[in-house]
Amino acid sequence: MSSLKNEVVKFCEILRIPVYSGSTTADAFNIQAEATFEELQKLIRNTSASSDSDNKLDDDDLMQIIVTCATFIGEELWTNPNLNKNAIATIELLITIQPDRFPTVTRMIQTFVPKILEKYVKPTFIKYPVNVDQRRNGKSKRNTVDFDSANESWRGENSEIEKTIGLIIPPTLSLIDDYNVDFKTRGVSILDHLLKKLKPNIIHQTGLGDVFHEALSKCLTYQSETSHVSLLRQSFSAIISLISLTERTNSETRYIKYEQILSNNVVKGFIFSGDKIVIRIILLQQIPKLAEELGIVTVKYLQELIHVICDSLEFPLEFTNKEQMLELHFEAAKGLEKIIGVCWP
Repeated sequence: MSSLKNEVVKFCEILRIPVYSGSTTADAFNIQAEATFEELQKLIRNTSASSDSDNKLDDDDLMQIIVTCATFIGEELWTNPNLNKNAIATIELLITIQPDRFPTVTRMIQTFVPKILEKYVKPTFIKYPVNVDQRRNGKSKRNTVDFDSANESWRGENSEIEKTIGLIIPPTLSLIDDYNVDFKTRGVSILDHLLKKLKPNIIHQTGLGDVFHEALSKCLTYQSETSHVSLLRQSFSAIISLISLTERTNSETRYIKYEQILSNNVVKGFIFSGDKIVIRIILLQQIPKLAEELGIVTVKYLQELIHVICDSLEFPLEFTNKEQMLELHFEAAKGLEKIIGVCWP
C-alpha cells in the first residue's frame, strides 16, 4: 500500500463515527475531526498540484473520502455546522484532482454512486432481507425483497437506473422495517425523495408499489408519542406522493387509498394522539390535502372531521406553549376552510 493511500486510510479512520457517551467525549471528537479535515484537505491540494502520477488519489481513495465526508453532512449528533462545512469543502476539493473528468461535484457523485452503493451500502444490509406482505386478488403473499430481487425488477431499464435503484430499495425498506424510530424516519425520508424522482411506469413495472404502500401504512400508526412526529410527517408525505404517482386520477383505487388514510390514520389518529399537540397539528395538516383529492367523498367523514377540528379550535391558549397552540388553531382553521369549500351543498 502506497504512503498516500496509507494517509487516506489513516484520516478516514480518525473520522470514523465513534461510539461515545457524554458531551466531553463528543467535544473531543469534534475538535479532532476538524483538525483531521484540515490535514485531509491539505493532502488533496498537494496531490492536485503534483505532476507525479504515483502521487495521485485513485477512484477507491476518492470514494472512501466521499463516503467518510458524507457522514458529517446533516444534523446528526456527532456533527456540527463547522464539521458540515468542512466535509462539503473536502468533497468540493476532490474535483480539482481530475477537473476534466469531474467538472462538477454532481458529475463526480453520479460517477461513483453505483460503486459506493455496491461497496459500502450493500454489505451492511445484505444480511437483512425484508419480508413484506403483498395482497393480490384478496390473498396475502409473503415475499422477500433483497438485492437480487430488486435488481431483477429493473432489468430492461436504462443502465443508470439498473445500477442504482436496485441497490437503493432493499436498504431503504430495511430502514423502514427497523424497530428504531430514527432509522424508520430516515428510510421513509429516502423513499419520499425517491418517489418524487421516479416515473410512474418504473413503479408499475417493478410491482413494488404495494410493498411501499404497506410499509408506509405501518409507519402511519406511530401516533402516540411526540418522538413520532418526524416519522409521521414524512410518512404522510411519502404515501400521498406514492398514491399520486401510482394510481390514475379519478380511479376507484386512488379514491379508496386516500379514503383509507383519511379514515384510518387521520380521523382515528386523533383518538391515539390524545393531548399531544404536535401530533394533532400533523393530522390537521393532512385534511386539506386529502379533501382536495377526495372531493365530495369527504362528506362521508364530515361529522367526524368537524368534531376533531372544532375540538382543536377549543384548546385554550393558556394551558401549553402559545406558539404551538396558535399553529394548532391555524391548521384547524385551514382544514375547516377546505372542508367548507369541498362539502358546500
